[in-house]
Amino acid sequence: MTTAETAVFTEEEARELTERIKTAVEDLWAMIQEAYTSRAWLALGYESWDAYCGTEFGSLRPRLPRDERQDVVASLRESGLSVRAIASATGSSTRTVQLDLQVWSGTTPEIQGADGKTYKPKAPPVDQPEKRGTCEPLRGVPMAINGARSYLDLVFKMKDPQPEDINDIEKYLEKVQRQLDRLRKRAQSTSAG
Repeated sequence: MTTAETAVFTEEEARELTERIKTAVEDLWAMIQEAYTSRAWLALGYESWDAYCGTEFGSLRPRLPRDERQDVVASLRESGLSVRAIASATGSSTRTVQLDLQVWSGTTPEIQGADGKTYKPKAPPVDQPEKRGTCEPLRGVPMAINGARSYLDLVFKMKDPQPEDINDIEKYLEKVQRQLDRLRKRAQSTSAG
């Protein structure tokens, strides 16, 4: 006996939910960057960023496929997080983060330590090659373009927008601008290198 499966959502409802999930995932990494740079763990009484991430998020930290993880690691590094801070936030080992950064072609800003001070990034260990694999100067561009496109899709799918939709439209367009800024930074770091 076979049973026919029926969708609970309409296609439009399913697309909207999917886009909200994508937005939430992107916003997650921005909030993690903000938690680190604002030293949120201290306000909550934790001794360290590691303790904060482990206790507050534990198994909730998303396990990312390698390609996505490399993009997230690069984005967190561009925001000034240290290797150890990135490892705590992503649930990856410091070694994995270091390897992800070796294939990244961006420029590393000063790093904000867990103590709130800024430091120059350390050079890769001498016993490791400077870069691993082939250099991909525009790594992360497809992710940024897809992110911008998904937000624009949300705006364009609004049929007969009402005045109360203005805030949502502005929010989506701000996210498109963030993606464009990210693309601009990557293009500038590529042309400088």
